[in-house]
Amino acid sequence: MLIRRVARRQAGNGKSGSYPIRILTVLASGGILLAGTGPGVTPAAAASAGDGAVPAGAGGLAGQAAGTKEVSYRGYSFRVPASWPVIDLAARPATCVRFDRHAVYLGKPGANQSCRVTTGAVTEALLVRPSAARPAEASSVDDLSDRLIKVVTRRITVTASYRNDRAQVLSILASAGLRRPGGVVPGGPLFRPRVLPASTARYRGKGFDTCTVPSARTMHAWRARSPYRAIGIYIGGPERACDQPNLTPSWLRRRAAEGWHFLPLYVGPQFAFGDISTPGRQASSAAWNAAVKAESLGLPPGTPLYYDMEAYPPNSTGRVLTFFTSWTRKLHALGYRSGVYSSSLSGVVDLAMNYRSRRYVMPDVIYDAWWNGRAGTNDPRLPPRSWRPHRRIHQYSGNVIRTYGAVRLNIDQDFLNVRLRPLPARRIRGHWTIAPGGLRFAELAVLDGVTWHALHNRARPGDFRLTRRYFGRNVPRGIRYWVPAHRRTITGHWATAPGGKRFAELALLHGVTWKMMHNRALPGDFKLTKRYWGKRVPRGTRYWVPAH
Repeated sequence: MLIRRVARRQAGNGKSGSYPIRILTVLASGGILLAGTGPGVTPAAAASAGDGAVPAGAGGLAGQAAGTKEVSYRGYSFRVPASWPVIDLAARPATCVRFDRHAVYLGKPGANQSCRVTTGAVTEALLVRPSAARPAEASSVDDLSDRLIKVVTRRITVTASYRNDRAQVLSILASAGLRRPGGVVPGGPLFRPRVLPASTARYRGKGFDTCTVPSARTMHAWRARSPYRAIGIYIGGPERACDQPNLTPSWLRRRAAEGWHFLPLYVGPQFAFGDISTPGRQASSAAWNAAVKAESLGLPPGTPLYYDMEAYPPNSTGRVLTFFTSWTRKLHALGYRSGVYSSSLSGVVDLAMNYRSRRYVMPDVIYDAWWNGRAGTNDPRLPPRSWRPHRRIHQYSGNVIRTYGAVRLNIDQDFLNVRLRPLPARRIRGHWTIAPGGLRFAELAVLDGVTWHALHNRARPGDFRLTRRYFGRNVPRGIRYWVPAHRRTITGHWATAPGGKRFAELALLHGVTWKMMHNRALPGDFKLTKRYWGKRVPRGTRYWVPAH
């Protein structure tokens, strides 16, 4: 019975439609690269295994020890596993920088990378590119939500992904003398960019998605000559396998002005990869992170955010529906609409069979991967009145090559029929309080773990607002900001901080938000008597721990 059901799902087409094949892809990807420098196989042969990879030029490899090799770039030397291919992006700018295989990428990624849409599980990999940062901009941060470490120095910027072996990546960074990153779970964007028009999320017609966001030149050419007017963009998630050098608020703003519409995709934990143990909690956390990413890109409230759930084992249905329910509820609480992308014979059919169930909350939009080649939104597996009107997307083909304006891309093709009603505007009760002086805007935002808004923006639950924005500048003492009324004091106890820890690492230790002593604590928060951002915390410093 199990074999029969797996085979049924495999026939569903779509990149989500073949669970067994997807798992084999992951194993093959990791196995080929790990075995690439074994006996009789040269690093060059291993590097050429996929997406135009080539080894770094002469001078990239300094010397080899047992099981490792030294990779040098712009004055830094990294000791990496000998089996990892080293890929010179200057020699091959079209190479796809992907984090679902072990590799070291050196140089600036190309504006138009040749990426296959289908990806495997994200693993340990390194991208080292040039940097022109000022000394004050140097940083070392581990985004725990996306499992990405970013280190910025005056000469290089390193982006490192990891899966189960974070220690290996930290060891590689330490071998180059780079600072150990502090773990951060994003609590909200540090500033609110100019909000895009709500119309960018509404469209009926053809669209496409590709693993990495194309360059402005490509989008110009495709806007003029292709039939597509919408594009899927991968905004975040720990299983987002491709680097996104072009994905910025300004890129979105300019594409929106040209008439493009967007499908924001979030690739979070996957049942297929064994990532999900507590579906409700992990879905809520994923929704929070997706909303943070969306808001930082300027995607307005009411935009549907689509969870990319690849095909999963057939015995996961109940847990998957619990996951989707929490995803939708949390996004609604944060002011965004919810969408789910999955295979027609996997997540989509499970949702369709429970569309009228009171036990689960359905997403606002269904994104149906069924590669039947027909540009429309009909699917016999969907109940006739489900997700109507204007709440369906159909991915009707995938991994196809299309060329417009002499620009070639590997894409999935979609047909959209999305036109959601605006969310009702909500006001919140609260009170004004006074900002402490001498804090920078970004630090003050991190300090309270919620989203800053200019005063003219209407606040949503969980937000507060400043009379002016002070991004990157010191906030004058006495500036008033808005605090929601549900903020309340919590019971707890004092504990003593261990010595020698940095502020960010100590925050990671307890996994909650830091507070200044004079600020009221929220449930799940604690507070320091003093701030030690970027400095060592003296042994014996007291901090507040919630009673629960």
